Amino acid sequence: MSGQPDDLQVVTNIPELRDRKVERFIATVIEGVGSVQLVNLPIADIDIKKSLLNQARAAKPIEPELVASYRRQLELRAEFPPIICNSKGMVADGNHRVAAFEAAGRSYIPSYIVDVNHQQFKELAYAANSTNGRGNTEEEQRLHVLELYATGAYSYQVVADRLGLSPSYVMAVVNADSARVRLSKFRRVGDTAVKTLHYLNQIGNDEHLVAAYDVAHENNMSGEDVRKMVGAIKSSRTNTAVLDAISEAGNAARAKRAPKSRPKQTSDLSQFKRGVNILAKINAASLALSANGSTDEVVADVQRCIAALAEIEKAATK
Repeated sequence: MSGQPDDLQVVTNIPELRDRKVERFIATVIEGVGSVQLVNLPIADIDIKKSLLNQARAAKPIEPELVASYRRQLELRAEFPPIICNSKGMVADGNHRVAAFEAAGRSYIPSYIVDVNHQQFKELAYAANSTNGRGNTEEEQRLHVLELYATGAYSYQVVADRLGLSPSYVMAVVNADSARVRLSKFRRVGDTAVKTLHYLNQIGNDEHLVAAYDVAHENNMSGEDVRKMVGAIKSSRTNTAVLDAISEAGNAARAKRAPKSRPKQTSDLSQFKRGVNILAKINAASLALSANGSTDEVVADVQRCIAALAEIEKAATK
């Protein structure tokens, strides 16, 4: 998956500060890294704020208690492993050490400088936070999965291996993110769209969210139908019951949407034949009116025409 520590070339003029554990970590996380520099980096060249932003840690900045603890240890002449940063001075591992060194009045800090791209920097930061006791929050973990998968270079398995997660978790995160992106576009004119989006967003389980969205979208379900489906999902106690509830909601929506055919009446054919006979009578009466000069006969023919028209009206209203 990655290089070995013995293959990593370390360029430095402070060999006494080398840390094999840190070098092993770098070689393990960053595939194909050939060499690193170990230098006393000026703290003025480091931007902790920018480092935290690139680690998706804007909401959780430096922890003052940890910085104070590190500073006390420095004052007691404790030694810390070098930090890891890129050539732009962004720290992948060691933000609290940088803050402690600065608070203790130090101008330089031992640093491994690794030539990495933006994505590799994030991988380093993620792996470091997972192993140094700080840990990654659930949201940070989700973001790292999506960022790595979005490169298009890695499968679920590779992403899982590189981040120390299960492939099923990675797949669930990616699918759920895809569903949420589609949900943001799942809007129709009027309140129905807003309600539909609101109801679906109440589904906490990513797998269930994906399945419910697909059913709602494929069957063009109304907001009320989606509300009922979400209610059934929430009341289901097992995964099988949830999937059954989603399937039943889809079946119900399809049944409601199917065109209703009017049952053919047995009298339709006889009514048609009757109408043809009536039209024939009208035609015969018309011919009689034009050919018959007898007043009585004309009156009789007209009456037959009136009667025939009455029969047509009667048949048409049935």
